[in-house]
Amino acid sequence: MTEAVRRVLPETRRARQRAAAQAYGEFLRRRSPEQVEADRLLIESSNDIALRGTEW
Repeated sequence: MTEAVRRVLPETRRARQRAAAQAYGEFLRRRSPEQVEADRLLIESSNDIALRGTEW
């Protein structure tokens, strides 16, 4: 890898991560508290199901 590529890749990754975080923040601001709570409950139940599947 050239020095330019080594320097640009982390900057590009940080810019993508920053843009994604901003977009997610904007998405959350448009959602009602009830929608956010419903999403949280869905994620928690999905995690519980996934963990049960990994138990021996």
